[in-house]
Amino acid sequence: MYDVFDEYLNRDTWHTPDSLEDNVFHRTLRKVVDNINFTPDAMGDYFRKVKGLAPGANCELAQAIARRVADAKAVQDYRQYNPSH
Repeated sequence: MYDVFDEYLNRDTWHTPDSLEDNVFHRTLRKVVDNINFTPDAMGDYFRKVKGLAPGANCELAQAIARRVADAKAVQDYRQYNPSH
């Protein structure tokens, strides 16, 4: 399921705090966020695996992944309480 993010993760700028990257991430997230098996933490684990990061890494990419996990959690929570959106 998380391989849906492969195209996003292959972008040179996926990890940058840019509105274009936010849009690409959220368009991709929309494809899986309502899946009963989706979890933001597992998504983050997948991102770290694809990018070759150790679980405890603390670098620019690890921080970007942490931001995306937080984004996914916020979207998932919102969708849970506002299912028509």
